[in-house]
Amino acid sequence: MNNRKVIVVLGMHRSGTSAITKSLELFGVSLGEKLYGASFDNPKGFWEDEECLRINQELLSINGYEYNSIIKAPDLENEKVKSLFLEAVSIVARNVERYKLWAFKDPRTCRHLNFWQSVFEKVGCEVNYIFVSRNPISVAKSLNKRNHLDLESSYFLWAQHVYMAVSTMKHRCLFLDYDDFMDNNKNNISKISNFLNVVPNNDKVSEYSTEFLSNKLRHTKFSELDVVNNSSIPNFVKSIFLPLDKVAKSGMPDYEVNKELLLNKSSADDFNYTCRYIESLERQQNNSWLKLSEKEKVINEFREHSDQLILKEIELSKQHQLHVNQLENELNEVKSSRIYRFAKKIQGILSR
Repeated sequence: MNNRKVIVVLGMHRSGTSAITKSLELFGVSLGEKLYGASFDNPKGFWEDEECLRINQELLSINGYEYNSIIKAPDLENEKVKSLFLEAVSIVARNVERYKLWAFKDPRTCRHLNFWQSVFEKVGCEVNYIFVSRNPISVAKSLNKRNHLDLESSYFLWAQHVYMAVSTMKHRCLFLDYDDFMDNNKNNISKISNFLNVVPNNDKVSEYSTEFLSNKLRHTKFSELDVVNNSSIPNFVKSIFLPLDKVAKSGMPDYEVNKELLLNKSSADDFNYTCRYIESLERQQNNSWLKLSEKEKVINEFREHSDQLILKEIELSKQHQLHVNQLENELNEVKSSRIYRFAKKIQGILSR
């Protein structure tokens, strides 16, 4: 029996992963000591390990990606990725040794799962996934409100987070739906209990359900039919969402990931092609912005140098005027002197 265990909570941004991650403490699961703090967009906390979050952010930045970019999975042969791999191994090994059950979550992990699974293999720990799904319309509207991200981009991001996570998974997974979790909290906590084979602390369950969970955390709720009838949502997003939604709301979950059921091959091929194309366009755009930024830097340096020359010219002009004024004053003093007046009279007499 492997006593080194990690639970990884997966799911797209704005999908309720924070609320469900917090529920794991009911089962004696530790979330670590250094957690990313709460903010206006998540007032009850993100419950994200700062070190794991940093690793994921640096994996994105290696290729110039942002959280809202369409990306390629990390290249495990890249030297910078290898360096982060060693850091991640140290982080995971330390936590699974320290805690009987340790969990971490960060939506970015979905698209870096190839990296993290290689880390888990190196550490030799037992891995369990909890994937939190949420209606893509709710996710898109939440991102639009928080980050002003257009709905179409959010649908692509939602699909890529789901696809890259599910298609890469090598370990058992419990799929949960955020709306169902909010509406049927006790039932979903029982699902987690069965999955982990751990009985929750009943006193803490009551406190969590009444004091932590709140419908104020959820601002929108949409149905499966809303997705089906929404013409702005691409078909491949619908083809990913519909089977995922069914599995996540199932009363009898199957922990073995059925990729053939969840990922329609023809739709997946179209989706992957589209993602590669978008990633290529975004990369070209970023390169263009970089070149533009470099040219703007040169222009700004030229303008700064030009401004300095203008200031120097103004200073020299002032100094020249002061010198001229000084010479005129000296000349006027000479002209007003007796010697000058006498010399002037002599000059007049001699010129007759």
